[in-house]
Amino acid sequence: MEEYIAELELLLTKHLEEAETTGNWVDYVKLSNDVFASSEECSKEFVEFSRSIIQKSRELLRGCQVEPPCNFAVVALGSVARGEATPYSDLEYAFLIENENEKDYFTQLAVDTYFRITNLNESPLKTFNIKVENSPDCLSEICPVGYRIDGLTPNAGNIPTGNGLGRSLTFTVEQAVKLYKEEVMSPSGELASLSDLLMTSQLIYCSDDGAQLHDRFMEEIATYEKFTAQNDHKIKQKRLERISLDLRKYDFLPEFKFKTVIGEDVKVKEDIFRYITLLATNLNIALCFQLNFPWKVYEALYQSGIISKDSLRYLHIILGFSIYMRTMAYITMSTQKANILLSTPLLRREIKMKDTNITMYQGRYL
Repeated sequence: MEEYIAELELLLTKHLEEAETTGNWVDYVKLSNDVFASSEECSKEFVEFSRSIIQKSRELLRGCQVEPPCNFAVVALGSVARGEATPYSDLEYAFLIENENEKDYFTQLAVDTYFRITNLNESPLKTFNIKVENSPDCLSEICPVGYRIDGLTPNAGNIPTGNGLGRSLTFTVEQAVKLYKEEVMSPSGELASLSDLLMTSQLIYCSDDGAQLHDRFMEEIATYEKFTAQNDHKIKQKRLERISLDLRKYDFLPEFKFKTVIGEDVKVKEDIFRYITLLATNLNIALCFQLNFPWKVYEALYQSGIISKDSLRYLHIILGFSIYMRTMAYITMSTQKANILLSTPLLRREIKMKDTNITMYQGRYL
């Protein structure tokens, strides 16, 4: 993680300075491609770090003479699987198991990983749905919000044992595929579904023959999408409604106004990062591309003749800067924080235009 952070800072600073000097958009395209490569590398290291934790938990159980009763695979979901993880992302993951009657072992394995991750001291109380009177963020002030499990709140729970309010994410391939299909076919009012999460996954850890469980799960989903979802009018309509609703929720023109350069309070994830990445996710689902990374989705749009090469270039630049600003905001503050100031003034300049003096601030984005 530390190497990733250092490399990201160096390459972004270098290319931004070059682009500012030359005014050449090619520099921004290269910048975006470098950001994508760094983001993908961060997600890869995130998976490797998570693998080491799960390995330690399994070794602990083995030391107690407790061995896995069947083959299993641990798969990452969410931002990690999409290549969008930062060093401060949470871990959404599931267990695919061979035998549905052997869940006790995997409950023990999951709980031990929770303890290990929590002991890294980057999990605020809200991760565990704990409310503190008069000081809801007290623990966040003591420890940074960083690497942690998805949590136990009603809106979270994408972990092997779930959040205690509904389904868990420990299931057989058959159960997982059935759940995926049920979520895809759910009423249009339930647009944010588990199927969106399950469509993209990445293997973290598995038993000796466990990788085939993940392979089979992905093959089953691909077959269902190709022969059923693409030909079902209700599913297509639901997914189009999903795109429309999300685009209205995460507007391309956020709520904050550029009245002044200094002191603007921006939600870096919702106002900057969410729109362009969620658009890629929704298009990936609606068009059944089944791709992991958002930049690959936009490339697929170009390859399919849906957008022009110039449009692809612009989308990649926007996506690259969005990932960059979100990641650098977290790195700068050493925590995952929702709000940032728009810029920090480095130089104050006065420009005379006609008979009007306009005071401008040249700032560097986080």
